[in-house]
Amino acid sequence: MKEEILALLGSDSYHPMDLHELQAYFHKEKDIAFMKLLVEMEENHEVIRSSSNKYHLPDRLGLVKGYVQMNKKGFAFIRLEDDSEEVFVSREHMHYAMQDDLVMVRIIRRRPEENPEGEIIAILDHGLKKAVGEFVKSRKKCFVRCDDPKYPSKIFIDDAHTLGAMPGHKVVVEIQSYEPNISGEIVKIIGHKNDPGVDILSVVERYDVDIEFSEEIYREIEAIPESVLPEERKGRRDFRDWQIITIDGDDAKDLDDAISLTRSADGIYHLGVHIADVSHYVRENTPLDKEAVARGTSIYLVDRVIPMLPHKL
Repeated sequence: MKEEILALLGSDSYHPMDLHELQAYFHKEKDIAFMKLLVEMEENHEVIRSSSNKYHLPDRLGLVKGYVQMNKKGFAFIRLEDDSEEVFVSREHMHYAMQDDLVMVRIIRRRPEENPEGEIIAILDHGLKKAVGEFVKSRKKCFVRCDDPKYPSKIFIDDAHTLGAMPGHKVVVEIQSYEPNISGEIVKIIGHKNDPGVDILSVVERYDVDIEFSEEIYREIEAIPESVLPEERKGRRDFRDWQIITIDGDDAKDLDDAISLTRSADGIYHLGVHIADVSHYVRENTPLDKEAVARGTSIYLVDRVIPMLPHKL
């Protein structure tokens, strides 16, 4: 039914209708579910009800949805969901929206060869759900000073939700309220800001990177043999008796490529490049495969590596 409503509102022949007119059009005069669907679509900003109670698609009223990309000077660009363009929003038209918020924007000005200018009229979903920062305690209030300069500098914490944090601790805070001030609850203490390694762990937490693999993943890799089985050698050439060397240093975290150099009878040198076929053990749509897709790549930090695949592979 939703698709039919959207198709009608988006058609060239549509003239704005109110609730009763839409009920009559779809023959849903006594259908409570139809009314609830319209309310749900309005709450999700899929449709807009004007001051005359007529239903419209947002773009018919000059409204667009997108994600806030803040500038440190206070203005922002709104990246539209369809990536068609970016909308400039000045500081006075932000109306408390923050970095990564999904917002509804009214286009207020279009100029040739420039980004359209808009005003945020609604925050549909907050992008800031969790933050990392330094715990600060003053005489009257406790707050977390956010590490990311694109987010608000202070997230207030009441005394009951500090998790025992002390001034100088780097912490993870979950946002509980956005108005009138942003407040939250500390859910993890990373360590004191001056402790070795805490700066790196803070970056890991800030980008919500999973360090450990799940028990499900470890159970899956337990079934992977430590050596190549005879049946797995079929269709492959065996180079194990060749002199092959890795091209990584002693401190490398993964050894998955190597080279060989041979000379044929006619004196020509052949450089062999050998790449480990880890994908042989990562079966499609298994938990291990899905985890690798979600991680995308291994992350190399100053003092550690957060791998895409478990060390065994």
